[in-house]
Amino acid sequence: QKDRIARLTPKIRSKVRWVSELPQNFNGVILANEVFDALPVHVLSLNADGWQERGVAVENEFLSWQDRPIEDQSLYQAIDGLDLDAPYVTEVCLAANGLVNDLSSSLNFGAILAFDYGYERSNYYHPDRREGTLSCHYQHKVDYDPLEQPGDKDITAHVDFTRLAHAAHDANLEVAGYVNQADFLVNCGITNILESFDPNHLDTYLPAASAAQKLLSPSVMGDMFKVISLTRGINEPLFGFSHRDRRHML
Repeated sequence: QKDRIARLTPKIRSKVRWVSELPQNFNGVILANEVFDALPVHVLSLNADGWQERGVAVENEFLSWQDRPIEDQSLYQAIDGLDLDAPYVTEVCLAANGLVNDLSSSLNFGAILAFDYGYERSNYYHPDRREGTLSCHYQHKVDYDPLEQPGDKDITAHVDFTRLAHAAHDANLEVAGYVNQADFLVNCGITNILESFDPNHLDTYLPAASAAQKLLSPSVMGDMFKVISLTRGINEPLFGFSHRDRRHML
């Protein structure tokens, strides 16, 4: 990221400022692109004995999952009302509430736009999603064993956007929109941008068309990525959410 910023023009680069903590009384837009999916999660397992939390143990010098009783009452509250059959494994990201609250404390006027893989609660805890969403990324490959090569992999879990919406309400923020990435980009005019490229100039048109296809395709990023807007003091509708708003699903 620093290398990419270093390649910007001096005029734009001069506007970039690294901060070690969130500013106070901030007026503007906070972009959180794939931030919430990187937060730590609690892994929960439903078996014949009910819900338990998954911890990590050492067996024969190797790491392994080991279920244990749930001690944090917030986890019980998070799964309250779920009608699921054992066996079932899922995640709860309590840290998301804290981050939303921190961002709210920083924001005086403006919007928080969060872009991430995820679902609303009813789809996140779907009966068919029996293995959860925890995944690992290492050297451009994906696997689902976070206990192998610990420290080398990026570990992520999909975002429960209903949790973000409830956390926003508790932090006195307004949920101003919720759409998938394809709808957000179309609402923002990505097709108009693509039309500005001359199809006869393949050296510029093809890369732009390929990038747009990746961003908009439901099977790639178009529907897998969601965008939620949390605002304070903004009374006008945001055009990125003008069509196909899904807030009713939260």
